[in-house]
Amino acid sequence: QYSAYSIVTLDINPDFKPDIVADLSEESLASKIQKTFDLVLIVEVLEHIPKYEEALDNVYQLLKPGGILVGTTPWSTPLHDKPFDFFRYTSYQIEKMLKSAQFKDIKIESRGNLYDSIIYLGLRGLKTWGIKGKLLFLIFAPISLFSKRPKRSLILHDSCIGYNFTGRK
Repeated sequence: QYSAYSIVTLDINPDFKPDIVADLSEESLASKIQKTFDLVLIVEVLEHIPKYEEALDNVYQLLKPGGILVGTTPWSTPLHDKPFDFFRYTSYQIEKMLKSAQFKDIKIESRGNLYDSIIYLGLRGLKTWGIKGKLLFLIFAPISLFSKRPKRSLILHDSCIGYNFTGRK
């Protein structure tokens, strides 16, 4: 048996048709929304917010006591959604930001490893770097097809594609 869930979406871009059109870093956002949540999910969002401290403070205020923040952010990803791509965060910075916003029980995990990063950037180059990207792809494609992949347990915080993180209010 499933419980009824209420999902509320927020985005700064009205074209995405969110329930709430707002800037996550907007001053006093929580008092304007006048609702609290059990869970707030921010997926590949923080790198697009210049005032990320305010955004995380707002997320904290939007959570019920004991509520959970679940988020992701890229690390070795080329610029996207230009010109609104501002930051790449290390696991150390993510932890510092969440602690500063008063989150507890913080957990951060890396997505991918050095091998995944190399392949990802090579494939990305195919799409975005013209002839140079196609040449790079010709180098990286055989590597990805014929080299022995490291075990998935080989995860390095300094050689990953991005991070998943959680924190509790």
